[in-house]
Amino acid sequence: MPRPTTSPSRRWARRVHPERIRALYRSEERGLLDAELTSEVGWALWARARDVLEVSHAVHTGDVTCPQCGATARRQRRQAQGPEVLRPVRCETCGYSADWRAVKEYLKTHPICLDCLVPLVHEYAEGRVACPRCGSDGTLQEYRRRLRGRRRVPCPGCHTVLREPPTDRDPRPAQEDAGAPMDDEAAVCVQCGASYRWRALRAACREDPHCVCGGRLVAETQGLHCTQCGRLEPRSQFSRRLARRRTGPCPGCGHTVRRPADSVQCGACGWEGPWSAFRRAWQGQALLTGVGLPACRQFLAEWPRCRASGAQMPAVDGFLHALHDGPLAPLFIAGSKASVLALLDELAGATRRLRQDA
Repeated sequence: MPRPTTSPSRRWARRVHPERIRALYRSEERGLLDAELTSEVGWALWARARDVLEVSHAVHTGDVTCPQCGATARRQRRQAQGPEVLRPVRCETCGYSADWRAVKEYLKTHPICLDCLVPLVHEYAEGRVACPRCGSDGTLQEYRRRLRGRRRVPCPGCHTVLREPPTDRDPRPAQEDAGAPMDDEAAVCVQCGASYRWRALRAACREDPHCVCGGRLVAETQGLHCTQCGRLEPRSQFSRRLARRRTGPCPGCGHTVRRPADSVQCGACGWEGPWSAFRRAWQGQALLTGVGLPACRQFLAEWPRCRASGAQMPAVDGFLHALHDGPLAPLFIAGSKASVLALLDELAGATRRLRQDA
């Protein structure tokens, strides 16, 4: 994985125009593959995959690049994550071997019926999957929700049942090694000087809820009722409002305590800046995703080794095939979700025709 270069001044790679990709496949279909266009599309996808990985790395770990010295700066509110614990699983039937998390990620993009153990028919444009054997039908999101908590899943190689390996949970690292936990930073009351953990202040506000007008909220069947203004607030709405709050009453003197700012600090040069500046850098850029990152890592590693156009086109086609999934494809190809999925359906049909002719 590349070293993260995320910074507030970073310029992100643009999404690839669909007409460039369509022109590339048309040139291959005519038997006159455009080598220059292949390289252009491939490097554009490579640059976009690099940026998607960098943003995902920054959001999930809190590590970004210091704009002053170039070293790694760390988000102070993000708990430091230890090394990833691998949970290998092996299929005794076909010999397939991988990490349990990698098996789940594969099944997210290559759905297999969890009851019949046969590949599901994936209607990309509608976002639905159907089993050709038992006839079960549903959305891809519903399939993934079922997959999330499964302890037995089909093997990606032969579709026999794989069982989740036992979990060896390491004891939680010491506080000085783990860093400050998320939402547990200290908040100081400027009136009495008392110091509290923000999580404790939030728990106190939850036990003694107050309305936005300052009145006390009383629990009722329909929600929380304000004794002062008469407002009825659903519990879910109160929980969301509490999660967004940056102030709370001091348990000692009642004075308003302000939550510390979410900052980024560089251990090399001592630079410190707001995390919001980094977050604004990728907001609205369609770069953040929680799925498909293994496909991005694989393409990022393989593409620079593809020198000839004969090797570049299969790499581009394989990556686009891996992107043939609703939440991920629009991050790489310009256009709406429906138009991008329609384009990928068209390209998949062109690839099938080329293989039949061959």
